[in-house]
Amino acid sequence: PVPESIGRLVALRGLNMSYNNFMGQIPFQYRNLSQLEAMDLSWNQITGEIPQELTSLTSLEWLNLSYNNLYGRIPQGNQFSTFSDSSFEGNAGLCGVPLSKHCDNQSSISPTGVAPPESEGLWQDKLGVILLFAFVGLGFGVGFALSFLLRLYCRMEGWICFLSLHWIASTDQPYGI
Repeated sequence: PVPESIGRLVALRGLNMSYNNFMGQIPFQYRNLSQLEAMDLSWNQITGEIPQELTSLTSLEWLNLSYNNLYGRIPQGNQFSTFSDSSFEGNAGLCGVPLSKHCDNQSSISPTGVAPPESEGLWQDKLGVILLFAFVGLGFGVGFALSFLLRLYCRMEGWICFLSLHWIASTDQPYGI
């Protein structure tokens, strides 16, 4: 879950908890972060509505809540009126200013039964591609190392190595050159 204890750090000025796979809702305790100037909770699995209490953070100059599973009306007032749509993108259930998606009367209802937002699939796709490249690279590395060791072993045990060592020993030049 998103750590509630962060709300006790009243002198905190910057908070970056992006890409942590946090689940749950944004704690209302974050309203206590009165000195906070920047908050990044992007690329997690945060759900629920954006707490109205966050509009009390008048020092907040930069906000990024993008690519989560947030829904409902974006709070208005104070600093929230200064944030662009990029602060909220990737949350299919959000509506209201600054997004082009208008809210209806049902905007505060959880999108239960709705397909997960594209951001969740996008994150899983990126992770899948990274893992694919990691395993392919690992496979090539292990395959190369095994073939090199096998060739080295065969040469050491075979006539090629014996003849080469005999030839090196019979010449007066250093290292058989």
